[in-house]
Amino acid sequence: VIVEKEIVDSEVESSGACRIINGKLISSRVVSKMGVQAKNIGTEMTSPNVIRVGHDAFLEKELEKNKAALDDLKGQISAIEEKKEGFKAKNLDLQKQITDLAHVQDRSQLEAKEVRAKIDALDQTPDNQLEISELKEKIKELNRQAKDAELKLDDCFEQTEKIENMADGQDLKVNALESQCDDLIEERKNLVAWASDNPGKPQVIVEGAVLPETLIKGKHSETRVKELTRRARFNETLCTSEDGQSLNIYEIRLNNI
Repeated sequence: VIVEKEIVDSEVESSGACRIINGKLISSRVVSKMGVQAKNIGTEMTSPNVIRVGHDAFLEKELEKNKAALDDLKGQISAIEEKKEGFKAKNLDLQKQITDLAHVQDRSQLEAKEVRAKIDALDQTPDNQLEISELKEKIKELNRQAKDAELKLDDCFEQTEKIENMADGQDLKVNALESQCDDLIEERKNLVAWASDNPGKPQVIVEGAVLPETLIKGKHSETRVKELTRRARFNETLCTSEDGQSLNIYEIRLNNI
Protein backbone atom coordinates (compact mmCIF):
# COMPACT_ATOMS: atom_id res chain seq x y z
CA VAL A 1 0.00 0.00 0.00
CA ILE A 2 1.65 3.21 -1.17
CA VAL A 3 0.14 6.55 -0.12
CA GLU A 4 1.47 9.89 -1.41
CA LYS A 5 0.01 12.12 1.32
CA GLU A 6 -2.01 10.91 4.34
CA ILE A 7 -3.96 8.04 5.86
CA VAL A 8 -6.67 9.54 8.08
CA ASP A 9 -9.36 7.77 10.17
CA SER A 10 -8.82 4.56 8.23
CA GLU A 11 -8.23 0.86 8.62
CA VAL A 12 -5.56 -0.64 6.37
CA GLU A 13 -4.69 -4.32 6.09
CA SER A 14 -1.94 -5.56 3.80
CA SER A 15 0.05 -8.74 3.27
CA GLY A 16 2.79 -6.47 1.93
CA ALA A 17 4.17 -3.20 3.26
CA CYS A 18 2.48 0.14 3.91
CA ARG A 19 4.37 3.28 2.87
CA ILE A 20 3.26 6.87 3.42
CA ILE A 21 5.76 8.76 1.34
CA ASN A 22 5.32 12.43 2.24
CA GLY A 23 2.44 12.66 4.69
CA LYS A 24 1.10 11.47 8.03
CA LEU A 25 -0.66 8.51 9.56
CA ILE A 26 -3.53 9.95 11.60
CA SER A 27 -6.12 8.26 13.88
CA SER A 28 -5.87 4.99 11.98
CA ARG A 29 -5.32 1.30 12.44
CA VAL A 30 -2.76 -0.34 10.14
CA VAL A 31 -1.94 -4.04 9.91
CA SER A 32 0.96 -4.62 7.56
CA LYS A 33 2.88 -7.87 7.31
CA MET A 34 6.01 -6.34 5.74
CA GLY A 35 6.19 -3.28 7.96
CA VAL A 36 5.23 0.40 7.92
CA GLN A 37 7.23 3.35 6.69
CA ALA A 38 5.91 6.88 7.15
CA LYS A 39 7.02 10.49 7.17
CA ASN A 40 5.13 11.27 10.39
CA ILE A 41 2.84 9.26 12.68
CA GLY A 42 0.15 11.00 14.72
CA THR A 43 -0.76 14.57 15.65
CA GLU A 44 -1.29 16.28 18.99
CA MET A 45 -5.02 16.82 18.38
CA THR A 46 -6.03 13.31 17.19
CA SER A 47 -6.44 9.90 18.76
CA PRO A 48 -3.40 7.58 18.74
CA ASN A 49 -2.65 5.24 15.86
CA VAL A 50 -2.48 1.48 16.29
CA ILE A 51 0.13 -0.18 14.08
CA ARG A 52 0.61 -3.93 13.85
CA VAL A 53 3.53 -5.24 11.81
CA GLY A 54 4.82 -8.70 10.94
CA HIS A 55 1.26 -10.03 11.11
CA ASP A 56 -0.71 -11.14 8.04
CA ALA A 57 -4.36 -10.22 8.67
CA PHE A 58 -5.39 -11.52 5.25
CA LEU A 59 -3.82 -14.92 5.91
CA GLU A 60 -5.45 -15.04 9.35
CA LYS A 61 -8.89 -14.38 7.83
CA GLU A 62 -8.30 -16.95 5.11
CA LEU A 63 -7.33 -19.56 7.69
CA GLU A 64 -10.42 -18.71 9.75
CA LYS A 65 -12.63 -19.03 6.66
CA ASN A 66 -10.91 -22.30 5.81
CA LYS A 67 -11.50 -23.68 9.32
CA ALA A 68 -15.14 -22.56 9.32
CA ALA A 69 -15.74 -24.19 5.94
CA LEU A 70 -13.98 -27.38 7.06
CA ASP A 71 -15.99 -27.51 10.30
CA ASP A 72 -19.19 -27.02 8.31
CA LEU A 73 -18.32 -29.89 5.94
CA LYS A 74 -17.44 -32.15 8.86
CA GLY A 75 -20.77 -31.26 10.46
CA GLN A 76 -22.59 -32.21 7.26
CA ILE A 77 -20.70 -35.51 7.09
CA SER A 78 -21.54 -36.23 10.74
CA ALA A 79 -25.23 -35.54 10.08
CA ILE A 80 -25.21 -37.87 7.08
CA GLU A 81 -23.44 -40.60 9.05
CA GLU A 82 -26.11 -40.25 11.74
CA LYS A 83 -28.79 -40.56 9.07
CA LYS A 84 -27.05 -43.66 7.69
CA GLU A 85 -27.11 -45.21 11.17
CA GLY A 86 -30.87 -44.66 11.11
CA PHE A 87 -31.06 -46.41 7.75
CA LYS A 88 -28.97 -49.26 9.14
CA ALA A 89 -31.26 -49.69 12.15
CA LYS A 90 -34.35 -49.63 9.91
CA ASN A 91 -32.78 -52.17 7.58
CA LEU A 92 -31.93 -54.50 10.48
CA ASP A 93 -35.55 -54.28 11.64
CA LEU A 94 -36.73 -55.12 8.12
CA GLN A 95 -34.35 -58.09 7.92
CA LYS A 96 -35.83 -59.43 11.15
CA GLN A 97 -39.34 -58.96 9.75
CA ILE A 98 -38.29 -60.75 6.54
CA THR A 99 -36.92 -63.69 8.55
CA ASP A 100 -40.10 -63.93 10.65
CA LEU A 101 -42.41 -63.63 7.62
CA ALA A 102 -40.44 -66.21 5.67
CA HIS A 103 -40.80 -68.55 8.65
CA VAL A 104 -44.57 -67.93 8.75
CA GLN A 105 -44.84 -68.56 5.00
CA ASP A 106 -42.83 -71.80 5.16
CA ARG A 107 -44.71 -73.05 8.21
CA SER A 108 -48.09 -72.27 6.64
CA GLN A 109 -47.15 -74.04 3.40
CA LEU A 110 -45.80 -77.06 5.30
CA GLU A 111 -48.89 -77.30 7.50
CA ALA A 112 -51.13 -77.00 4.44
CA LYS A 113 -49.23 -79.86 2.83
CA GLU A 114 -49.65 -81.96 5.99
CA VAL A 115 -53.40 -81.19 6.12
CA ARG A 116 -53.83 -82.20 2.47
CA ALA A 117 -52.11 -85.46 3.29
CA LYS A 118 -54.62 -86.05 6.09
CA ILE A 119 -57.50 -85.39 3.70
CA ASP A 120 -56.05 -87.83 1.19
CA ALA A 121 -55.73 -90.43 3.93
CA LEU A 122 -59.39 -90.15 4.94
CA ASP A 123 -62.08 -92.26 3.28
CA GLN A 124 -64.61 -90.23 1.35
CA THR A 125 -67.48 -91.49 3.48
CA PRO A 126 -70.34 -89.42 4.93
CA ASP A 127 -68.89 -89.92 8.39
CA ASN A 128 -65.67 -88.14 7.38
CA GLN A 129 -67.20 -85.24 5.43
CA LEU A 130 -67.36 -82.88 8.42
CA GLU A 131 -63.71 -83.48 9.27
CA ILE A 132 -62.70 -83.17 5.61
CA SER A 133 -64.63 -79.89 5.35
CA GLU A 134 -62.90 -78.53 8.47
CA LEU A 135 -59.50 -79.60 7.12
CA LYS A 136 -60.21 -77.84 3.82
CA GLU A 137 -61.12 -74.66 5.70
CA LYS A 138 -57.87 -74.97 7.62
CA ILE A 139 -55.98 -75.26 4.30
CA LYS A 140 -57.71 -72.07 3.10
CA GLU A 141 -56.65 -70.25 6.30
CA LEU A 142 -53.09 -71.52 5.97
CA ASN A 143 -52.97 -70.45 2.30
CA ARG A 144 -54.32 -67.04 3.35
CA GLN A 145 -51.59 -66.74 5.97
CA ALA A 146 -48.94 -67.74 3.43
CA LYS A 147 -50.27 -65.23 0.89
CA ASP A 148 -50.44 -62.47 3.51
CA ALA A 149 -46.83 -63.24 4.52
CA GLU A 150 -45.79 -63.15 0.86
CA LEU A 151 -47.34 -59.70 0.35
CA LYS A 152 -45.67 -58.39 3.49
CA LEU A 153 -42.38 -59.92 2.34
CA ASP A 154 -42.66 -58.11 -0.98
CA ASP A 155 -43.28 -54.85 0.87
CA CYS A 156 -40.27 -55.45 3.13
CA PHE A 157 -38.03 -56.21 0.17
CA GLU A 158 -39.24 -53.05 -1.55
CA GLN A 159 -38.53 -50.96 1.56
CA THR A 160 -35.10 -52.59 1.90
CA GLU A 161 -34.24 -51.70 -1.69
CA LYS A 162 -35.33 -48.09 -1.17
CA ILE A 163 -33.25 -47.82 2.01
CA GLU A 164 -30.19 -49.30 0.31
CA ASN A 165 -30.60 -46.84 -2.59
CA MET A 166 -30.90 -43.94 -0.14
CA ALA A 167 -27.82 -45.19 1.75
CA ASP A 168 -25.90 -45.37 -1.53
CA GLY A 169 -26.98 -41.80 -2.26
CA GLN A 170 -25.73 -40.70 1.15
CA ASP A 171 -22.41 -42.44 0.49
CA LEU A 172 -22.03 -40.42 -2.71
CA LYS A 173 -22.71 -37.23 -0.74
CA VAL A 174 -20.13 -38.21 1.88
CA ASN A 175 -17.55 -38.93 -0.82
CA ALA A 176 -18.19 -35.51 -2.40
CA LEU A 177 -17.96 -33.75 0.99
CA GLU A 178 -14.79 -35.63 1.91
CA SER A 179 -13.27 -34.56 -1.41
CA GLN A 180 -14.09 -30.94 -0.53
CA CYS A 181 -12.51 -31.48 2.90
CA ASP A 182 -9.35 -32.76 1.22
CA ASP A 183 -9.27 -29.63 -0.97
CA LEU A 184 -9.63 -27.37 2.09
CA ILE A 185 -6.92 -29.26 3.98
CA GLU A 186 -4.61 -28.89 0.99
CA GLU A 187 -5.48 -25.19 0.76
CA ARG A 188 -4.65 -24.76 4.45
CA LYS A 189 -1.31 -26.52 3.99
CA ASN A 190 -0.50 -24.22 1.08
CA LEU A 191 -1.42 -21.11 3.08
CA VAL A 192 0.70 -22.20 6.05
CA ALA A 193 3.60 -23.13 3.74
CA TRP A 194 3.34 -19.75 1.97
CA ALA A 195 3.38 -17.97 5.33
CA SER A 196 6.45 -19.97 6.38
CA ASP A 197 8.24 -19.17 3.12
CA ASN A 198 7.30 -15.49 3.35
CA PRO A 199 7.89 -14.34 6.93
CA GLY A 200 6.76 -10.88 7.91
CA LYS A 201 8.89 -7.87 8.75
CA PRO A 202 7.91 -6.49 12.19
CA GLN A 203 9.33 -3.04 11.56
CA VAL A 204 8.13 0.58 11.68
CA ILE A 205 10.32 3.33 10.18
CA VAL A 206 9.50 7.00 10.82
CA GLU A 207 11.54 9.56 8.93
CA GLY A 208 9.96 12.52 10.75
CA ALA A 209 8.25 12.27 14.12
CA VAL A 210 6.11 9.70 15.91
CA LEU A 211 3.89 11.11 18.66
CA PRO A 212 3.37 9.68 22.15
CA GLU A 213 0.65 7.05 22.75
CA THR A 214 1.21 5.49 19.34
CA LEU A 215 0.74 1.72 19.87
CA ILE A 216 3.10 -0.52 17.92
CA LYS A 217 2.47 -4.27 17.90
CA GLY A 218 4.62 -7.07 16.54
CA LYS A 219 3.72 -10.75 16.28
CA HIS A 220 4.76 -11.47 19.87
CA SER A 221 5.10 -8.16 21.69
CA GLU A 222 4.00 -4.55 21.71
CA THR A 223 5.04 -1.14 22.94
CA ARG A 224 3.45 2.26 23.37
CA VAL A 225 5.53 5.28 22.44
CA LYS A 226 6.01 7.35 25.59
CA GLU A 227 7.51 10.55 24.19
CA LEU A 228 7.92 12.40 20.96
CA THR A 229 10.48 10.49 18.91
CA ARG A 230 12.16 11.54 15.68
CA ARG A 231 13.85 9.56 12.92
CA ALA A 232 13.08 6.24 14.55
CA ARG A 233 13.11 2.57 13.64
CA PHE A 234 11.08 0.12 15.72
CA ASN A 235 11.92 -3.57 15.34
CA GLU A 236 10.55 -6.61 17.13
CA THR A 237 13.57 -8.58 18.31
CA LEU A 238 14.13 -11.92 20.01
CA CYS A 239 15.91 -11.30 23.28
CA THR A 240 19.10 -13.21 24.10
CA SER A 241 21.18 -13.70 27.22
CA GLU A 242 24.70 -12.38 27.70
CA ASP A 243 26.14 -15.57 26.24
CA GLY A 244 23.90 -15.28 23.17
CA GLN A 245 21.31 -17.89 24.15
CA SER A 246 17.69 -17.29 23.13
CA LEU A 247 15.38 -16.34 26.01
CA ASN A 248 12.22 -16.98 23.98
CA ILE A 249 11.15 -13.44 24.82
CA TYR A 250 10.41 -10.77 22.24
CA GLU A 251 10.46 -7.03 22.62
CA ILE A 252 10.11 -4.04 20.35
CA ARG A 253 13.31 -2.03 20.32
CA LEU A 254 13.82 1.55 19.23
CA ASN A 255 16.80 2.62 17.14
CA ASN A 256 17.62 5.90 15.46
CA ILE A 257 17.94 6.17 11.69
